[in-house]
Amino acid sequence: MISAVLPKLDGITQALIAGAKVADVGCGAGSAVLLMGREFPKSQFIGYDISKYALARAAEKLKLSKLTNATFADPRDQPMATNNSVNFITTFDCIHDMTHPQQMMQSIRQAITDDGTWLLVDIKAHDSFTMNATKNPMAALLYGVSVMSCMSSSMSQPGGAGLGTLGLSANTAEQMAKSAGFSRFRKLDVEHAVNAFYEIRP
Repeated sequence: MISAVLPKLDGITQALIAGAKVADVGCGAGSAVLLMGREFPKSQFIGYDISKYALARAAEKLKLSKLTNATFADPRDQPMATNNSVNFITTFDCIHDMTHPQQMMQSIRQAITDDGTWLLVDIKAHDSFTMNATKNPMAALLYGVSVMSCMSSSMSQPGGAGLGTLGLSANTAEQMAKSAGFSRFRKLDVEHAVNAFYEIRP
């Protein structure tokens, strides 16, 4: 994350060193927030999640870390900013699980500054089942995970999008991001066995 991913983003490492406002959406137990918080003490970090169990674990880890530049919140109690005030937003392997990913992307656009950056990390995927089945040697495993977990999560509310594990290809992500008000979309040159990394900007 610190040495291989952030330097690929235009100007982000420098901004974090100087001091930036950062939000991690779908933060889980808070590992990314705490990692960046330790590395960049002049920046302020907040992690959002709707799982009370994940937030409880994140709170425990935060206490042990003794960091003072990180917090965690349930967005239903403490909503994400809507005034374009967040410099850097991250989402790790969570957009495809969400019931309303397009709405979330719109919320991210409302939160981020006009010169800010969104780092979208999600499962490597192609545009069709045939492409995924023939191009990805882990396709059977990933589709199994999708049926058991990701698809169930993404359809757990009425009108859920149901993207599932392999439903957010680069083309789909770019189209959705542009529909949410972003204008720049770039796949980062980061080698990873499972994930793809995208820089998205207004």
